[in-house]
Amino acid sequence: MSEEQIDKNYDTENRKMKEITYIDYTTGGFIDLPYNATPYDEKVIGMTSKFKEKNPEPFFLVPCIRFQKNLKDTLQLNHKEIGMLFYLMSYANYRSLHYTEKEEVCYFSHCNNNTYFKGNKDLEKILQVSNNIVKKFKKKLKDNGILHEDERGFYIKKEYLIRGKTYSLEKKNRFYKISNNYVKKLVVELRNNNVKKYYSALGFLFSLLSFINIHEKDSEGNPIRPSFNRLVNQEYLFEKDRYLSIPKEELAKRMNVSKSTLITRTRELNAAMKEAFGEYLIFERKINPVGYENEKVTSWFINPHFSYSNDRTTEEYKKLVESSKIKKNKKENVDERN
Repeated sequence: MSEEQIDKNYDTENRKMKEITYIDYTTGGFIDLPYNATPYDEKVIGMTSKFKEKNPEPFFLVPCIRFQKNLKDTLQLNHKEIGMLFYLMSYANYRSLHYTEKEEVCYFSHCNNNTYFKGNKDLEKILQVSNNIVKKFKKKLKDNGILHEDERGFYIKKEYLIRGKTYSLEKKNRFYKISNNYVKKLVVELRNNNVKKYYSALGFLFSLLSFINIHEKDSEGNPIRPSFNRLVNQEYLFEKDRYLSIPKEELAKRMNVSKSTLITRTRELNAAMKEAFGEYLIFERKINPVGYENEKVTSWFINPHFSYSNDRTTEEYKKLVESSKIKKNKKENVDERN
């Protein structure tokens, strides 16, 4: 055997020894397994290291959130029902789109293995609620035209849930993107923290996203700046090239909750995020708008690891990531200030 062939064989064996990256369809996160490990079911699928590098969050929700549109009004659901619906959406099966009545629809399953959720028992198991709650929830979703059911199982149409793979067509457009992995782990921690109304807290969180502007043009085509996960009002100041931050009192009013509920939900969510990821989920900081260095503005932000829909190479994104980290030996001042 030539020296060149020996080197080639060595390189081949060396590559085999490396860990293999898989996507876990239950959580939407990555798993690194030994080179000789074989997944025992279809919950995971191998991915290249290049894919992992380019797609730190491989799967995400792309739900029916619109800027400054109250989700309660859009869906005709309360916060608890919104939380249950979006949690169910995190089980959307991305591999098997079907066309029902010439419409693109998405079914739900544990791991994209084409065994779809079917019947009340499956919903009870996933949502971990009683049969009575499932019956009422399912009826309301069907009455509102959100959830549908056929011989395959439950499905939802693309007007409520856009297909959410990072390398799909939607990547090039502006939609609200939410990490599947973060949604599922937040629910686990909310349950572990004995938060009785954890689905209400989740629905509250999803409703907050509608106060983030992700667009770079207004309805008339004028160029505007995204708010980069800052919660803002509807008014855009063209002379300052930014949206106004929304005060907490107005935010509570727009969300149709009391200020005390606003603070309670924020604390619950931040506690769960801290346990799951060691980060803040909703945080407050003072910013200097570009060109107005002497003008301090206090604003609320959403952690970009949970949801981010703009360019991740910008300084704004890097600052958001840094601000979301919990600093050691420093007072956690998000909740205490409120």
